[in-house]
Amino acid sequence: MVLIILLVSTGVTLIITALNKNINLYLTPTELAQKSPNELYRMIKVGGLVAKDSVIYKKNGDVEFIITDTKSKTKVKYNGLLPGLFQEGKGVIVEGQWQSNYLQASLVLAKHDENYTPPKVKQ
Repeated sequence: MVLIILLVSTGVTLIITALNKNINLYLTPTELAQKSPNELYRMIKVGGLVAKDSVIYKKNGDVEFIITDTKSKTKVKYNGLLPGLFQEGKGVIVEGQWQSNYLQASLVLAKHDENYTPPKVKQ
């Protein structure tokens, strides 16, 4: 009986450890502001809304914008193609490396609401 309990608890521990490593969480701008610089040395993900009138397209292809959770703001710099659903006032998740006062993004993902319908389906 003790052996069965030991095996089951070991199995559960291994499963929970594996799931924790694969969970894909992101910070809000408020949570990011509360982190110390030592905690931001690795790739991080930040999610929020693209702030109104914050998107700036540079001539060299760079894009700068601000994401907010209505309490705090995070400046983001990105070089690349933005998703088709990217726009001010909509949700995004940004992955990148924290610099001294902004996030240098390597990936920008646009979020859609529960009412989203792909264009082909609308036709």
